[in-house]
Amino acid sequence: MKTLVLKSLVFTVVTVLVTVALARTIRNSTPGSSSQYTALFSDATSLNRGDDIRMAGVKVGTVTDVAVRDNRVAGVEFTVQDAVRLPRGTIAQLRFRNLVGQRYISLEPPETGGTDTLPTGHTFGLEQTRPALDLTMLFNGFQPLMQFLDPKDVNALSGQIIAVFQG
Repeated sequence: MKTLVLKSLVFTVVTVLVTVALARTIRNSTPGSSSQYTALFSDATSLNRGDDIRMAGVKVGTVTDVAVRDNRVAGVEFTVQDAVRLPRGTIAQLRFRNLVGQRYISLEPPETGGTDTLPTGHTFGLEQTRPALDLTMLFNGFQPLMQFLDPKDVNALSGQIIAVFQG
């Protein structure tokens, strides 16, 4: 009887720990304190509050707001973990997360990393941001070719094209 109770208790504790670990992974939150930044994009279509901010493919922050500014640019406010150093010359680039059109912001440090870092609250101007590739325009150019391909080949080609343009 005591071994049955002990086994049940161990099973319950392990199950709760695994469930908590799974929930934290699914939530995909960024631990610790963070700093606020702003980026101005000429086009931020399909970028939403809660989307990722990544650096070298690792999530380092979250988009907190996307709004039109001055009737001509998209102002994107986002957070970055305080432990992450953003060197001067960092570029904020909008990238595709998948073929559905979800996006994220990739922070690309300069080739030659200096010792100066961007201050908290820094605004990335239009010259420091890159909008995502306009896939509609790209795929419209391939329309004559795609008429002769079956749907599986079109999907494979689309995935390869996106992979090439995202590096």
